[in-house]
Amino acid sequence: MPKYIFTGKIDALAIGDIPDAKENRLVDEIIVTRAGIAGDRHGGEYMKSKPWRQPYLPQGTEIVNLSSLNMTSTPELKDIATSMEIKEIQPGWLSENIVISELTGLNEHENKKISLTQIPAGARFVFSKNNPEDSVVLLNMMLNPPCGIPGRNIQRYFPDEPNLGTKFKIAAQGKRGLILTVEKEGIIKVGDEFKIYIPDEVTEGWENFLNIKS
Repeated sequence: MPKYIFTGKIDALAIGDIPDAKENRLVDEIIVTRAGIAGDRHGGEYMKSKPWRQPYLPQGTEIVNLSSLNMTSTPELKDIATSMEIKEIQPGWLSENIVISELTGLNEHENKKISLTQIPAGARFVFSKNNPEDSVVLLNMMLNPPCGIPGRNIQRYFPDEPNLGTKFKIAAQGKRGLILTVEKEGIIKVGDEFKIYIPDEVTEGWENFLNIKS
């Protein structure tokens, strides 16, 4: 069993299935497959390479899609909104699919608090069900770097606040959440609880980086 396990729950789910929409619409559940969420703009078994993520390939090369889900957290959305000096950032405004609660450590780490964006690549989000065959597993691939597009979307809700696109890129550094892929398919619902398993292979360096060592 990994040394570090954290737990949380799903606060909101959203899907980007409306053409030209600036944000994702809220839903009560999502069906995740190896291709992500059916109909979502980030879904699909394959994707086109992007110069900022795959600079070693010609732009537009077809590659396996390992970034089919975006996850943020309620605490980090609140932190970003506070830094931007706006009232709120609602779930779906950042085109994310999953919004989770505050995370809490288990066992001897129960007093440790950690933000979502501090979860290392390789961690698994496990949604256990009554029937183990129905469990869902999401694999963290990387941090989601902030860009100006969500900030410009937020600007539509606060037209009197200047430069929110730029402010978002600054405020969301280290708080923009994660990009995940699907390891075990299934259904995720609002209110579902999950555990995050930090792989022991990255524990030592991760502990030192965050200064959370026991």
